[in-house]
Amino acid sequence: MKFFKFGRASKPETPEESPTDSGEFLMPTHPAPPGSTVVMLVEDEPALRTLFGGALRAAGYYVTEARNGLEGLKAAQTAGRVDLVVTDLVMPFMTGAELAQKLRETHPETPFIFVSAFMVDEMVGRNSHLLHKPFSATTLVAKVREVIGPPAVAAK
Repeated sequence: MKFFKFGRASKPETPEESPTDSGEFLMPTHPAPPGSTVVMLVEDEPALRTLFGGALRAAGYYVTEARNGLEGLKAAQTAGRVDLVVTDLVMPFMTGAELAQKLRETHPETPFIFVSAFMVDEMVGRNSHLLHKPFSATTLVAKVREVIGPPAVAAK
């Protein structure tokens, strides 16, 4: 996968200026491979994003990652197709609920798994599922399989 590399920002003022955890802003530059099952993971906590992204890839899913809802919107456009969105509810710049509202305008049938350490009284829209933090990577993979089934083609 190719990535664009943008310069370091001394203080993130906007999502576009916000560096990744390693100091670089990474965004996939091409659509997901044909036939792959695409999971978009949107999580602002670097350790969780790394853990969950790795577990989903090991299970055979093509995973595109974003640190917040605004990056998630861009990642969805780049991926071309999203079979499932796994998103934190509370994030900077745009919440998971706001991301879902925006993505449902162009991807109305895409299911969502919302994750949160906070108690959430109701689901956010149709075709939604909720996982309360903390949970294991194994629990996440099991929930993804429950919602969209096993990957169609093992992602590379």
